[in-house]
Amino acid sequence: MRETAWGTSRLQIEVREPGDGRVVVALTGDASFLRLPGTREQLEGLPTDRPVELDPSGVRHIDLAGRVALENWARRHDDAGTEPVRMLPPAQP
Repeated sequence: MRETAWGTSRLQIEVREPGDGRVVVALTGDASFLRLPGTREQLEGLPTDRPVELDPSGVRHIDLAGRVALENWARRHDDAGTEPVRMLPPAQP
């Protein structure tokens, strides 16, 4: 059976609240244009009144559309008047 790009691309978003007021968002999988609608919806649902750390260390692949979507979301979150989104460094290959 041949798998399609849609079937093989997965992006999981895990939201943790360590108890110090911040929200940690861990991304795992492939951040591609195929997953943008669901990814955007989940990120837009995060609180805008608390600092957010975005942890892409579990991302295997991110395409240009995925990167732009994350950057645009971070900019909108920052414009809400809270601390800027802190992007942790991605995993090293």
